[in-house]
Amino acid sequence: MATAPKDLSALEAATPTLIKKLAKMTKTLTPEEMQVLSEIVESAAIYTKLVQAHEEGDGDIVFMKPKSVHSTIKMKKAYANLSKKLGLEKK
Repeated sequence: MATAPKDLSALEAATPTLIKKLAKMTKTLTPEEMQVLSEIVESAAIYTKLVQAHEEGDGDIVFMKPKSVHSTIKMKKAYANLSKKLGLEKK
């Protein structure tokens, strides 16, 4: 499915303010909610680092088992649907 071109400059410029907003929001989370968010963000960071290493020519990329964030079927379904639930799903 084709998607519209992204304005990478605008997205890059928006990143710092998004991070500030997320940091502020994390102060309202319960310890359990914070743990879940932390594991989602850590998993995304690991994936991003692997993709970046591949783009930089690392031919020996080893994909690791997902973190404990994917510990139950119910949690897996919730994470798989997170983009849709947040209204972020690509159309």
